[in-house]
Parts: sequence; C-alpha cells; structure tokens
Amino acid sequence: MLSHFTWQQFMLAAATGLGLYYLVVLFLFYRKNIKNFFKSGTSRINLQADRPHPTQVSIMGPASPEAGSLLSDAAAIQVAPQLSSRPEGETADTVIGDILQELQPLLEVAAEAHAEKEEFLSLLRLVTDKYGVFTSPSQKDTVHRFLLDQSKDRLAFNLDLTDLQPLWPQVSSQH
Repeated sequence: MLSHFTWQQFMLAAATGLGLYYLVVLFLFYRKNIKNFFKSGTSRINLQADRPHPTQVSIMGPASPEAGSLLSDAAAIQVAPQLSSRPEGETADTVIGDILQELQPLLEVAAEAHAEKEEFLSLLRLVTDKYGVFTSPSQKDTVHRFLLDQSKDRLAFNLDLTDLQPLWPQVSSQH
C-alpha cells in the first residue's frame, strides 16, 4: 500500500501530521491565554495609558555652543599618503615582483572560471591602479609581456597590447 505513495506525498503527510501535533500541544498548554485573547478583543480601551518616558542623559554630552572651525579647502583633508612618491625601500624589482605575484593567481582564477575578456580586464585594472604610479614604462612593458605570454595558453580569449595599455592610470602633473 505504501508503494503507491510518492516520496513527496509521504513528506507532505508527515509535515501535516507534525504540524497538527504541535497545534494540539500548544492548545493544551496555552488554552487559557488563547481564550482570554479572543474574549478581551483587541480594543484600545483595555490598554493602559502611555507612561511618560524618564529623561535620559545623553551619552555624548551636551552640544557645544561654540561654532567649530570650518575647512575652506577640501584639499586640506588628507586621508591617505600622497601617491606621488615611492615608499621607502621599494625598488623597481620589488614592484615588478609584487605585480607579477598578484597577477599569477588572477590568471589562474580567470582560466579556471573561463572569465570573459571584460571581466579579466576589470580585475587587471584593480592591480594596475594599485601599482600604476610606481611603475616606469619599462616596468609596464615587462608586465605586458608577462600577461601576453601567460594569456596565450591559459585564457579563452586573446589579449593584445591595445587591451593592456589603457589599464594603467595616467599620472597627472599636479604638484
């Protein structure tokens, strides 16, 4: 007889039985509360009047009556070190090594995920934005050669130099 039931029908019957069991248990234990709820209704007349809230002391303290100094120039706010200088101890070989070290797993992930060209280039832009101001044209050429060599065998699309050159941030001549 059980063979005529499908697995879904069996699970539905079991869930329904379990739900009914819990409803009966809840009714047995909370019968008075349920009866009082339906007897009293939900009118606002039976509710207590709102009590006034006691005054609370502000955690931050009172506001200062004095006006603070305002910054007139947004350039005066500095939240990160200036990008115009290379960190101390950072050599050209170190920068290239760091870039290539970040690009290697990026190439592997792109190859495994069969990433599209636009996705891969947007990920490359994150790396080039990070190191862009610290790299010279010869270092950029080294990175381009590495990417072109590695992408030939690994990626599902072809990269060329015109795809890679716009990735590097343009260094402004502002002082």
